[in-house]
Amino acid sequence: MVGNEIVVPMDDKAKRMRDLLSSFYSLDPSISNTTSKHASLDDINSTSFDPDQYMNILAHKSNLEGLLQRHVAMAAEIKNLDTDLQMLVYENYNKFISATDTIKRMKSNISGMETNMEQLLEKIMSVQSRSDSVNTSLFDKREHIEKLHRTCNLLRKVQFIYDLPDRLGKCIKSEAYADAVRFYIGAMPIFKAYGDSSFRECKQASEEAIAIVVKNLQGKLFSDSESIQVRADAAVLLKQLDFPVNNLKAKLFEKLEQSISDIQLNPEEINKASGEHSAHEAAIHEFVEAVRAFRVIFPDSEEQLVKLAQDLVTKNFVITEEYVKTRISPEELLGVLRAIWNDVLLIDEVLQEAALSNHSLEAAKVAVTSFVRSTFSHLLQDISDSLLQILKKDGAEQCTLDVVLDASTKAVLQGGLNVLLYVNMRTQRVSLLLKKRFTTPNWVKHKEPRDVHMFVDLFLQELEVIVNEVKQTLPQGRRKHHRTDSNGSSVSSRSNPLREEKLGRSNTQRARSQLFETHLAKLFKQKVEIFTKVEYTQESVVTTIVKLGLKSLQEFVRLQTFNRSGFQQIQLDIQFLRIPLREIVEDEAAIDFLLDEVIVATAERCLDPIPLEPPILDKLIRAKLAKTEELNTISS
Repeated sequence: MVGNEIVVPMDDKAKRMRDLLSSFYSLDPSISNTTSKHASLDDINSTSFDPDQYMNILAHKSNLEGLLQRHVAMAAEIKNLDTDLQMLVYENYNKFISATDTIKRMKSNISGMETNMEQLLEKIMSVQSRSDSVNTSLFDKREHIEKLHRTCNLLRKVQFIYDLPDRLGKCIKSEAYADAVRFYIGAMPIFKAYGDSSFRECKQASEEAIAIVVKNLQGKLFSDSESIQVRADAAVLLKQLDFPVNNLKAKLFEKLEQSISDIQLNPEEINKASGEHSAHEAAIHEFVEAVRAFRVIFPDSEEQLVKLAQDLVTKNFVITEEYVKTRISPEELLGVLRAIWNDVLLIDEVLQEAALSNHSLEAAKVAVTSFVRSTFSHLLQDISDSLLQILKKDGAEQCTLDVVLDASTKAVLQGGLNVLLYVNMRTQRVSLLLKKRFTTPNWVKHKEPRDVHMFVDLFLQELEVIVNEVKQTLPQGRRKHHRTDSNGSSVSSRSNPLREEKLGRSNTQRARSQLFETHLAKLFKQKVEIFTKVEYTQESVVTTIVKLGLKSLQEFVRLQTFNRSGFQQIQLDIQFLRIPLREIVEDEAAIDFLLDEVIVATAERCLDPIPLEPPILDKLIRAKLAKTEELNTISS
């Protein structure tokens, strides 16, 4: 080993070729012979080779037959070396000829280029000469025009100063105080420079007018009849005029606190004004603009404003908790929560330090929990009232158990449906997620799949949220884990050999013809029951939601056209979904059937339905599982 490099021993032919090239190109012999310094005495390729000593050693070691064989071998070797040397010379000669031709062509091209460059230089010089002549002829006129332009601007400014008192008077009459302040501030540099000489009268008249503006702005600032926004705008204008407004901070903030009573939530008004702009929306917009102006006027008021905003949101959620204790529908609750969330988003635009999103999330959980508790309390009351009505109507003696059971069942079903409407909202989000997944990309130009698509993670996250919500609402049933169809068979869609063969073939013609075989197989195999009766248990509701999602997935697939890579991406995503879906559903046979149906529907809409090979599919899924496990470990 030399330094960090490993010296690999060369065979005899390689050594001979190296020495031959070294001798041909007249290189330093010490470079080519570094590895042969310690060669043996009978090494014919060594630079220290002694022919007499070599012959003595060869004659001592070999008999006559060996010497003859060595002679023949050396003659053949000499011939080969001569041939190699001739080839080297010939190849180098061809390279020299090619290099000479290239140099000739370059010289010819450069000669033509020089001529063109000389012509271009002449044209550039001609253009420059004409440009200089034009500039020279127009120089006096341009100087005169610029002088007139400067004079015109100066006269315009002078005219503006003379007209300023009249402008301010018109602004006062129209209450355009923002324009008045802007005009006066623009004239201040001239008044400071020439206000005591040339423009003394204009300055005095303008100061009298601006004093009226300041007085009127003070009146708006302290007027209770003016809105918060108008008072805030007045404070901003006074600050621009260098009016001391810091001593007004406490009074302005007190008025801002008093305005919260006008912004507090009125649930009945919000639900009545659904789809229209309510008074609450107008009040919250006015409050947001007031906070924005307050931060501009008083930059150090952040802490006070944060507390004020948090108190506002807290009071609104307190009102919501009292509202849910009455008999309201889920739509009414969602309307109130939506209004609060819109308020939070508006306030976050001007006061991100309040972190109202996190504050609202915890309060919303309490409100929803209170709503569910109140709804079940009303449901219990409805059941009791229905029984009392039957007893009053028919009498305790004539009332049968069937009648009581029927009335109780109707009350439970109706109340349960009302409670579970927010689960329907969550399933709509799942459907929107699936639709966006299949309508966004161009499936005909899809690239080869490298990983499970992130939509699978989002889909599983939504299902996890649904499972958690259902667990908080419904009781747990007995886990069935059945794989039966409508006739009690335990045959699964995955066990169909025709389907498995279709997904495993690699020939295009066979893959397409297999679609026909798959449809025939559906006719002769026992039908799997997909949508069974929904029971009021956690497992039944979750299984139904998953079935609806996969059925929607199948219908979205049928609206697209896929290339081979797009089909393989869907195959990879669906195969990855099998294991997590089986863990949360009770009817695995139906879920497997629907997953297979998605792949078959994709193959039907594919231009070249060649599936991924099982080893590749397994490798990609394992890589995804390892990545997911690593992320879970880091997050935990």
